[in-house]
Amino acid sequence: MGVVRQQGAEYEYTDYRLIPPQKAFDVAAAPEGGMEAFISHFSYPDWLREKHVGGIVIALVSLDASGRVLSVQIVRSVYPFLDRMVREAILRTKWTPALKNKNPTPAKFYLPVQFNKP
Repeated sequence: MGVVRQQGAEYEYTDYRLIPPQKAFDVAAAPEGGMEAFISHFSYPDWLREKHVGGIVIALVSLDASGRVLSVQIVRSVYPFLDRMVREAILRTKWTPALKNKNPTPAKFYLPVQFNKP
């Protein structure tokens, strides 16, 4: 479990590559620069902090063999603004592709992002 603090907000994440174990590939896709780089795209606004909004947003992410995002679907919503923030961060992030037998391969995975209530 990792925690990243940025602009007065705290973001917690689990190694999503382990949830659930993926058999479609040997090495999971990952954000270039790690989860910290992915989370750097977030900007948790003060008005949301004042409302004490938090929880786990889960996105279903589909990448092609080059790591390009094909689709993002929010499958567990917390709050529309947070959902949108996660979706936009996924789209802005550069991803390393998943590997199967050392070859890049398309991947589909669930990405949970936890927003701790301030």
